[in-house]
Amino acid sequence: MATISWSEDLSVGVHILDADHRLLINLINKFEEAIESGAGNAKISILLDGLYDYTDFHFIREEILMRACGYANVDAHHLVHEKLCAQMMEIRKRHASDPSDALNAEIREFLNSWLIKHIKGQDLKYAPVMVDKDLEIAKAHASLIHQYSEVESAESTDVF
Repeated sequence: MATISWSEDLSVGVHILDADHRLLINLINKFEEAIESGAGNAKISILLDGLYDYTDFHFIREEILMRACGYANVDAHHLVHEKLCAQMMEIRKRHASDPSDALNAEIREFLNSWLIKHIKGQDLKYAPVMVDKDLEIAKAHASLIHQYSEVESAESTDVF
């Protein structure tokens, strides 16, 4: 299967979200490369875990920014995100319990279609609402990063 390529028709016009989408494409391509090169199941599992974790973070970030910009359909978009996360969680569980070439092919097909379909079918709908809302986006993003850094800081001090 061919790797996915970023193109400007995937841009939602928000730099940080476009960067997330590029990174997700890169992670999907790394999964593809691992399958093509015959990497072991341990590496494939690590890639699936990383892809799930970053997707989950991206969805949180995207929803916070949509809310900050007043996107009216954020709740419906959230439901789509929940469904995608559930599908990815199921894929991870299935791969962990019984990895196979057939399952890898199924995962490849899912990964190679879901992101592009999601961006073009869902994400581009919020793009017009976010135009010229750089201040709202920056404030919401700063709050998100601050929130994450507080959690990380608290977790690291709990170790000691």
